[in-house]
This record gives sequence, C-alpha cells and structure tokens, in this order.
Amino acid sequence: MNILSDNRMVLLFLSIMGIISMTTYFVLYEINNYNTMIKVGYSFFIGGGISNTIDRIKDGYVTDFIYFNIKKFPVFNIADFFIFGGFLLILIQSV
Repeated sequence: MNILSDNRMVLLFLSIMGIISMTTYFVLYEINNYNTMIKVGYSFFIGGGISNTIDRIKDGYVTDFIYFNIKKFPVFNIADFFIFGGFLLILIQSV
C-alpha cells in the first residue's frame, strides 16, 4: 500500500504539478547555470517524475520491480532511482 494510493487523481495531479513546477524553475533559473551536475540533477529528477507519471496515466499505478533481499529495504524502479539520484546531485552541488 502506497501513500495516497486510494486517491489516484490527487496523486496524478500532484505529480503533474510537481513536474511543471520543476521544469519551469529549471528553465527560468538554472538553464544558464554553468554547473553541469546541477543540470544533470534536474534532468534526472524531472525525467524520473515524467516516467512515473506516464506509468500512473497508462496503468493507474507505478510498477516497482527492483528488489534487494535486505531487511526493510524498499522495492523501487529505475525512475525512482533517477529521482533520488537527481535530488542527491542537486543537494550536493547546492551545499
């Protein structure tokens, strides 16, 4: 059971608004930034969000398929990896 899994339309709306917000911020403020890692971070973050949103629209849910046999380790997909990796790149370069 995922967060907001009962409210699929709310989650889809929030996903689309997040993608639009991040893309707008990136285009208006960060596109002229000469730091390549920040550009890659935003690209990963936005691309992962778009991928998960496409899954939500097409299938009604996001399919998580990568599983590590480690106690209490979450199941995830490639888009989740890109979202997390993009967040880390942005965070590391912003500090």
